[in-house]
Amino acid sequence: MQGGMFERHDRYNFEAKINYTLDTRQAKNKYFLTFYFFVPKQLNVTRKNYSRTDFYADMHTYIRFRDPRFTLQELLDKYNNRSPLCQIAGNIAALRENPSSEEVNRKIIHELRMFGSIFKSILKAEVRGFIRLISQDPKAAAKDLDQKIDEFLTGLRKIDRQFDLLGKDLDVPNTSRELQEARSFARDLISLELQNHLTLFLSVYRKKSKKPSRKTVYALISLIEEHVAFRKSRNSHLVRNDETLNESFTYWEGILKKYFQGVLYLSIRDKDITGKAQHLFYGLAAGVAMFLSLMLGYWIGMRFSSEQSTSFVVALVAAYIIKDRTKDIIRNYSNSLLRVFFPDHKFMIEDPLSRRTIGMVRESMHFLSPGDIPAKVLQERGSGHMTRIEEEGRPEEVLVYHKVVTINTQKISRYHSRRRDINEIIRFNVRKLVQYADDSFHFDKVWDPRTRKIRRIKCAKVYHLNLIIRLETLTGQRETKLGLPAAQEKKQIIFKHVRVILNQDGIVRTAEV
Repeated sequence: MQGGMFERHDRYNFEAKINYTLDTRQAKNKYFLTFYFFVPKQLNVTRKNYSRTDFYADMHTYIRFRDPRFTLQELLDKYNNRSPLCQIAGNIAALRENPSSEEVNRKIIHELRMFGSIFKSILKAEVRGFIRLISQDPKAAAKDLDQKIDEFLTGLRKIDRQFDLLGKDLDVPNTSRELQEARSFARDLISLELQNHLTLFLSVYRKKSKKPSRKTVYALISLIEEHVAFRKSRNSHLVRNDETLNESFTYWEGILKKYFQGVLYLSIRDKDITGKAQHLFYGLAAGVAMFLSLMLGYWIGMRFSSEQSTSFVVALVAAYIIKDRTKDIIRNYSNSLLRVFFPDHKFMIEDPLSRRTIGMVRESMHFLSPGDIPAKVLQERGSGHMTRIEEEGRPEEVLVYHKVVTINTQKISRYHSRRRDINEIIRFNVRKLVQYADDSFHFDKVWDPRTRKIRRIKCAKVYHLNLIIRLETLTGQRETKLGLPAAQEKKQIIFKHVRVILNQDGIVRTAEV
């Protein structure tokens, strides 16, 4: 799924990360993303008790730029204009000349946040690469692994020194409080991320390497301990303590991550697309009902003009009922019609830096009848069945979430050189799906031939929520002189089958099928 990722986020939430790789040769890129939820019928999730409102309350979506791609050497290169460190250094002279300049302060703060996000991404990728190398073939990796680790740690120490020098240059009187806080936060982020990732790597290195190098182990431990001591010397909130529950640490860690990741996040503005059409239909309903009311009133007046009987009263009541029901029928029909011709929601994607609209999202959700499920989706779903009996014995309700994402590549290229591709994170909460689930465990009595006794065995009760994810990418889209879309030059469709194992207590695990 274009390098996407699917995982359990916590007890009740799973998360899908979709990568939209942009074709910068085209003015616009369009993506069609569809989730098919195959929900076991035992969970009692139907169109009667699980509405669109429920679905969208359970789903949260975040859209952001993908982390800019850098190597550690590129980040350190003081002549690399793409590097935030180079950009910060280039603005120091202007800061000294006018420390209170909002524009200069804003630029440096932005680059500090970019640096934090890029550094974290590089560190994560490098450590994952080392772990993968050790896990695949410990013997082969041992030949040059220690040298690569030594070069990596040398690069990290250079980052430390270079940022410290920049920090001293940024210590200019009368600069904004936010700039000073951003500089301090960036220093804490470097230190904390180094400790976290190097501790993870040290654990894997000592456990899986055939002959861990004492020199490498010592170098890792030394760097970890240096940064723990550094944050303690600053009285930082970002220090774990064995004697407490570390509430303060967790709180400030969350703030730190959100602050630096937020530089890549895009704003979403809701756009009302059905309001005008709905008012039009409702006005039509009121007009038709009023017309019927007047016509019936005229007829009743002509028919019972000389009578004040029970029939006259009944006729008036019947006229009111017809008028009232006609209005509601037209309104209900118009609501159904709106769902056919309009998506449930429409959002505009805005770039906070350039303050421009760079894309649009349209989304809708509905239940599917068995006969309406596309054959290819059924084929993908069937790939997870081991036997025909399993297929017949596990009836499912199917609901579909569909969205169309349009990205204006031209605008992104105009305002950004480091940020191009888009990530979308879709987080879904299953709490409502498991509210009717049976107990997570039960005990069965079985005969044990070894002990010649009956004993109790614990059995887990789980449910399989199957998701078929379909991503269709259209690139090469061009427009004619009249503004009409021309034929697509390229079309790519990717399917992914993921299974979420649930019980009454939430998500047990996720697995790709």
